Amino acid sequence: IAKENRFCLLCSKRDIEDEYHFICICPVYNTLRRKYLQAHIFIRPSVQKMCFLLNCKDKQVITNFALYIKKATVLRNSMIVNVT
Repeated sequence: IAKENRFCLLCSKRDIEDEYHFICICPVYNTLRRKYLQAHIFIRPSVQKMCFLLNCKDKQVITNFALYIKKATVLRNSMIVNVT
């Protein structure tokens, strides 16, 4: 699917579902973001903040980010099955 046609199937924002949308924007994952990510990451999301997560050396931040990715992916996959 061409990138410009990869809209998020889980939210009504009509955003392209890319890494930034998945990590920082999609409202479906807000509860997981609040649980696993630092507040400054998701309160005013930006590509710079996403890059901070991807390049962070702090073990606790990396662990929480990995947990967020894992749990958000499981949630996404279970919801995609129900949407399609």
